[in-house]
Amino acid sequence: MRCGPGPRRGGPALRGRREHAAQMSESLKLTVLCGRYAIDRGDGRHYAMARNLALELAAAYDAALADADVRRCRDPMPAGRRSSPGRGR
Repeated sequence: MRCGPGPRRGGPALRGRREHAAQMSESLKLTVLCGRYAIDRGDGRHYAMARNLALELAAAYDAALADADVRRCRDPMPAGRRSSPGRGR
């Protein structure tokens, strides 16, 4: 029995990935390749371990930030100095 995502999963965001591979960044292609290798070799075991760790990490963040008051944090960059997507850096 095979665990993990099959070849048709991913939805519209991943459809056409072979046709548009030239438009993807090298780091994305490497991440996809490594992920596919890990799923094929480990039968989804590493994916399951990562998902479990993600749940633990989220709980740890929630516990650490439970006492933080975000409203009291100072904005490091005032609104007037932020760059918009259309302007140069």
